[in-house]
Amino acid sequence: MDSSDVARARRSNPKRKIFDWISEPRPEHVTPFQQFILDIDWVNSPLGPISTWPLQLKQTVLLVVQDDTPAVVYWGDESTIVYNEPYTQLIGAKHPALQGQDPKVGFAEIWDHFEALLSNQRETGETVVEKNACLMLYRHGFTEETYFSWKFVPIIGSEGWIVGSHATVVEVTREVISDRRLSTVRSLSRNLAEAATIEQLWQQLITGIQDADKDIPLALLYSCEQRRALVSPLNLIHPESRTYKLEGCIGIERGHDLAPESIECGDDSEDCLGPWFRKAAEDKAPALVSFPEQTVLKWRGYGPSTQAVVCPIIPTNTDSALAFLVIALNPRRPFDEDYRSFVHLLTQQVTTPQLSAVILREEVDRRSNADLQEALDRDRLHKELSESETKFARFATRAPIGLAILKPDGEALSANPLWRELTLLSVGSSQVNWNEVLAEGESEPVLEAWARLISEKKPITIQTIINRPWKAPDLDVDGNPQYENTHILLAMHEMRNPLSALIGCADEITTSLKDYISKVKQSSANGSASTPSDLGNFSSLHLLDEAMEAAETIIYCAMHQKRIIDDILTLSRLDSNLITVSPEPSQPIQLVRSALKMFESEVRRADVRLDFVEQDTLRSLEVDWTLLDPSRVLQVLINLMTNAIKFTRTEARRHIEVSMGASLTKPSSSNEFKVEYIRKSSSAQDQTGRNEWGDGEVIYLTITVKDTGKGLSASEKKSLFNLFQQASPKTHIQYGGSGLGLFISRQLTEMQGGEIGVSSESGVGSIFQFYIKTRRTTPLSTDPAQKNEVQLLIREDALREACGVEMPTSPNGVKIQNLQIGPSPRSPSPVPLTPKSFHILVVEDNLVNQKVVSKQLRKSGHIVFVANHGEEALEFIQRTQYWKGASRGIEMLHVILMDLEMPVMDGMSCVRRIREYQAQGLIKGHVPVIAVTANARQDQIVASLDAGMLVYKEEDILLMTE
Repeated sequence: MDSSDVARARRSNPKRKIFDWISEPRPEHVTPFQQFILDIDWVNSPLGPISTWPLQLKQTVLLVVQDDTPAVVYWGDESTIVYNEPYTQLIGAKHPALQGQDPKVGFAEIWDHFEALLSNQRETGETVVEKNACLMLYRHGFTEETYFSWKFVPIIGSEGWIVGSHATVVEVTREVISDRRLSTVRSLSRNLAEAATIEQLWQQLITGIQDADKDIPLALLYSCEQRRALVSPLNLIHPESRTYKLEGCIGIERGHDLAPESIECGDDSEDCLGPWFRKAAEDKAPALVSFPEQTVLKWRGYGPSTQAVVCPIIPTNTDSALAFLVIALNPRRPFDEDYRSFVHLLTQQVTTPQLSAVILREEVDRRSNADLQEALDRDRLHKELSESETKFARFATRAPIGLAILKPDGEALSANPLWRELTLLSVGSSQVNWNEVLAEGESEPVLEAWARLISEKKPITIQTIINRPWKAPDLDVDGNPQYENTHILLAMHEMRNPLSALIGCADEITTSLKDYISKVKQSSANGSASTPSDLGNFSSLHLLDEAMEAAETIIYCAMHQKRIIDDILTLSRLDSNLITVSPEPSQPIQLVRSALKMFESEVRRADVRLDFVEQDTLRSLEVDWTLLDPSRVLQVLINLMTNAIKFTRTEARRHIEVSMGASLTKPSSSNEFKVEYIRKSSSAQDQTGRNEWGDGEVIYLTITVKDTGKGLSASEKKSLFNLFQQASPKTHIQYGGSGLGLFISRQLTEMQGGEIGVSSESGVGSIFQFYIKTRRTTPLSTDPAQKNEVQLLIREDALREACGVEMPTSPNGVKIQNLQIGPSPRSPSPVPLTPKSFHILVVEDNLVNQKVVSKQLRKSGHIVFVANHGEEALEFIQRTQYWKGASRGIEMLHVILMDLEMPVMDGMSCVRRIREYQAQGLIKGHVPVIAVTANARQDQIVASLDAGMLVYKEEDILLMTE
């Protein structure tokens, strides 16, 4: 039917009321929404002018507009949209721009779904029905989580194919989300019902809301630490004095800036929840909080949340918040009345009643236990009172002071013998005559004090004079003082422990060797062993192995004891400010590599893998020569390495990684290893600002020792770097040490302008890290003509002993490290030492050390002479080739090993005398002297040089063990 047919039909039925507001002529009464459709610029619409619309389209639009439920027409291949007035409530701000337009633009965020639906319908011709479909719709200024049910009915055109679709739509967002939230409430209610204590209730609360990732993308639960006082009727804790601790969290890790372990209500920091806790507690209602942007969080649900609500949890019969539940809001839903009701159900209708029930149950149990405990206490106190009276009577009898129990009138109820003696109170009497007991004029003040005691009922002390001559007490001048310093006890115990092993092992060696010799002699006497090889078949050969093992234990224990003593001496020098940091041009990378080589045999013995990592910062900053104190750096590094080996050797996985890095700025605790540096002590003295450090560019060197040992607990880490502290006070398989190593390392690090710290987890391992302040410098001169410094050759084991490494290395294959010590004040002429076997004079007053050193030298093929002090050394020199006028029977002498601290004549005096004899011509040539001493610091080296002890060429060697 075309337009002429419509006009003809209307003329033939003039009494019929016209409702077609699309075709001409239109009825008189057109609704505002119908007029809105007519006013659309259809010329520029894909549908074209209304006059050109197909009759089927007009009829479908009339049908849709008359529908009182949301309905829409999608017409043509472009799916041009025409919707009715109820549909505008579903699309929000998209109306009116969407009417008559291509939905690809207006529904861009959701059109992919409907485009596929309509395209498939054109192919199948079937009606499409979907229920509770989720759409992320932008309609009220933000992308919103919405849910709809719809039915799409295909419109078949006169051509026979699908020309459009008629859709009816129902929004079910509120129903779907309400069901989801109700499910969370039910889950929470079930979980809370299982809680028997408040602590369990907090955990069940977190568990109950764990699955609500869309409505609760993030949650924090804080409870009041002063819970007992808070739920009491008095409620004496001021709101700003309350501290709330973190009980659990969802969607965020503990320790994050948004999830601190505790929150002070009085903290008004901008990024703190304290003020919001106070507001929610005062209003007794949830407080809406703007959430700071967090890019590092991996959000649950629909991404970053911009708002959170702080919900107070207030038990029944109290006005104070026992806990706060912080909930981040769903960014795809408005915080409307439904959302508020959900939060209210969680906190007030479910959590609060369960919390009140648990508190009541705990209070009933507490009172029941208190009544029982009160009865037990009464019985116990009655017994204790009887025992106390007996003990007091016994104590009073033996006490060296006068004791008495008096009535208010001064009558003695009981008194010990000394009281009766001092007050002249005879047996059977109870009243003291103070005028007779006290000196003249003393009784009145005493009686006044007694009256004041009775009236005020407060303890008093009064000093008076009794009427008897004074007698001086006998003093025990040979008293037995007691050490009160716990570290002295610990150190003495640690030094005493190895002695038992030393004595036992020495006895074992002696016994084993005696048994072995006895069996060998017995075997030889019986003729059962004809050749030395036959002796190896005896079962007694295992005694030699036992003797060797015992000997190694002796060395281990002695080294351990030496390390403890060295630690105590170092601490004494620290207390006396005798330790200084002496900068020297050094190559830090080579220094660390050389130090780690000392541990090769030890890590091999312990089956520990040791790696050294040079961080990229060393190359990027071109770190080569810097000013630092090598010995102090090594002392800290070797201490950390020793601990790492000691606590890693017993683990299943044994790996130690030492890494080194550099920076131009002071390192902070926010490093890749999460090491927390120990705050510098108030007495710390940074010595890197002295003039000798120069003005080169400052470089901070960082050294990290990472191990797979047993790790440390939080309590162990707190006191780790304190004085006299160990990770564990017990002595385990290996000796625990003096508790000074890490404290000394801390002090030495701070003296070098740095800090030391640790990151550790029990059962995982530990990471110790320290950094020092250095300055860039130029390398040492390599020109032999200008090289005028002391060459210090230190054996590997000597350096290890110097730093207190407990496990000794094998004497075979000892390596030599060449370290530059400093400029020499003069350069005496060299003495060539070419023979393979030296004639050596050992000057040592300690006979044990003298015997040990001589034995080691003789084993190496040298000829050894000994002297007990400096004068004997001078007498020996007079019999050598050096002495002028020596004739027959002269001894050869190549070098002297000289101790410094000796009786009769010390080493310094002896060397000065030798140099004087050289100057006088009594000694021909130069006598090389090697000082063997514990004083190897720069000032002691200078003192030795001033005494004329050293020749500073490579022919003479200064061997010093620190």
